[in-house]
Amino acid sequence: MTPRALTFEEARVLAAPAATATGVPVWLLLAIARNESEFKPWAQRTEGHLNDASHGLMQMLYATAHANGYTGIIGRWDVVAERGTGLYDPATNLMYGARFLSSLLARANGDIERAVSAYNAGWGNAKKSMATVPTRFCEIWKPTAPATGRVMDRDCARIRIVQPGEWPNQRYVTAVMQYAREFRSRLASGSVEGAPVGGVVPGGSGGESQPTAAPSTDSSAAFVVNSGVVILIAALGVAAWLLKRGGGW
Repeated sequence: MTPRALTFEEARVLAAPAATATGVPVWLLLAIARNESEFKPWAQRTEGHLNDASHGLMQMLYATAHANGYTGIIGRWDVVAERGTGLYDPATNLMYGARFLSSLLARANGDIERAVSAYNAGWGNAKKSMATVPTRFCEIWKPTAPATGRVMDRDCARIRIVQPGEWPNQRYVTAVMQYAREFRSRLASGSVEGAPVGGVVPGGSGGESQPTAAPSTDSSAAFVVNSGVVILIAALGVAAWLLKRGGGW
């Protein structure tokens, strides 16, 4: 059985409590989840150089989740039941991902791009200013790379030259920010999966909601009035024809 990724609406509903609890904009939380896992709750990536792995929607390291208060098991995703345990439970994964992201936003004094960079590359890289001279940066370490004492030419699987004015992981930051703009616009307009959303529309920060306007009834009222006029005119026409035939005119 092929696992099914979450729809945008399913991910939004699951992310809303985590956004509300941590103050992280729901559109930003969704943007990172989309870029990290494509909304696939079962996503998993081995991080050999860290002796860990990235788990679930937000691709949380177990060590990072633990540092943010998680005390449960790593867990797993049940393909048949379409639900997970531990860090593969979407709501749990989003909550601890949001806690981590909230701490990064606080350290970055609200600088979203710096926090996004740190989510992927670590605070040690993101706390630096953007490059002022071309700088080498390892985008992917080899599975055999040690946790400490790594040598770039020996242990890096993909080296990128960071140009002045870029974040070390600029491609990651750019991708997340593109999703963030798209999702913020969709949520603000009430459009989910390309269709209007009824009830409440999530706001731009912390999952706040505001009521949507009720559909207008002006067009239906105008149709009823116009239909009545047409029927009246038709009835008068029939009456006139009958009177004419009967010699009344």
